[in-house]
Amino acid sequence: MAKKKPEDSIVSVESKKAKAAEAIQAMLEHARKAVGDQVSLASDLAEKSWGIPSDHLAYRWLTDNVCFPMSRIIGIAGMKESCKSAYASTIAKQFMEVGGMCVYVDTENKKSADLYEAIVGRENLDRTLDYKAFSTEQWQEEVLEAINTVSENYPDIPLAVIVDSLGGVDTQETSDRIDKEGGVNPRNTGGMIKCKSHNEFFRYINKHLYMRPYCLIYINHLSDDPNSPIQGAKRKPGGTGQDYHAVMDLWFSVVKGTPSEKVVRGFKERLLKVNVAKNSMGTSKRNIEIPYRWAHHPTTGVFERCWFDWDAATAMLLADDGPNGIKNRLKPILTVTCNSNKYSCKELGLVAVTDTEMGEAIRNNVEMRERISDALGINRMKVWPDLNVDKAIYETRKYSIIPDPNQPTAQEESSPE
Repeated sequence: MAKKKPEDSIVSVESKKAKAAEAIQAMLEHARKAVGDQVSLASDLAEKSWGIPSDHLAYRWLTDNVCFPMSRIIGIAGMKESCKSAYASTIAKQFMEVGGMCVYVDTENKKSADLYEAIVGRENLDRTLDYKAFSTEQWQEEVLEAINTVSENYPDIPLAVIVDSLGGVDTQETSDRIDKEGGVNPRNTGGMIKCKSHNEFFRYINKHLYMRPYCLIYINHLSDDPNSPIQGAKRKPGGTGQDYHAVMDLWFSVVKGTPSEKVVRGFKERLLKVNVAKNSMGTSKRNIEIPYRWAHHPTTGVFERCWFDWDAATAMLLADDGPNGIKNRLKPILTVTCNSNKYSCKELGLVAVTDTEMGEAIRNNVEMRERISDALGINRMKVWPDLNVDKAIYETRKYSIIPDPNQPTAQEESSPE
């Protein structure tokens, strides 16, 4: 029979915790000598993730965050005419509006100068560098050249890089083969090489984005997958390897294919649905409907302004009383109703206003906006340190979460049937 250890020889849990804390500090100091800022305590990790704040509740709900992320990769995919390129340009505009720039790599030779100007504004055209690429290798070289140039010479300038799109070009090997043979070989392995090249590139690029005010946005196409047994399944001609490296993968689709004209309000619109297929920083599988709107110049008829109406999307989101909506959850704060496309809210003193006016009123009411964000449990993150805003508004959680009545509580989940 083993002898019982004396009481004084038993090391307390608290003593072990103290030794563990001492040990991990020693490991941290040692690791920093080798890899610098690539290592930190988990308690300091939040200090290394920052972004550009958004005041739109619809965006916050969709992405489960109060910011457009920096230092990360974002994927955008969708069917044709689902406004993927327009949304990528919208993200780039956020970067340029805080003193940054955009590098736009067009692999499809179809970028519209008028449309891009209508989205980002004339003042941002000279903050955008446009590339054309005719092979996979070429767009990768152009992206790396741009990021390296900015990193070496202007490291603190925000940079949004757009690749439009991954499936727009083939590998140089495939292009050379076509030049040589004068035709396309249906059994060539160019697609496999391209997908492998994408995977290797996105594994490599992250170290150039880390802790920089940069963002890499790639656009991919979605098409029906005739070989899938699942009805409505989609495939990505540009491959899926890069999706593992993206912090978010947003899928766009068209709710109403024919644009509707709002004569009184002076614009046309297309209703889109955005689904978060992947979200490494929050909840996945959320979706919203959002109007993409555009107005033409009354004299020339060209695009004058194009925009995703996040204010309208906020009103639509808060008025949705469906089984998966958040309307009932927010009753302690406010109730938004919709009747004949007019929105009302007693708490805001608004009656029969447009979707944009309702969303704008909520966006401008900082206290209510932040209270709703916290009530929905939306994640907060650090604001880019160089941005001159009241960071506490976006970084600090002040209010309590309101549980989702559609989700079981921890007690209900553990209760026997």
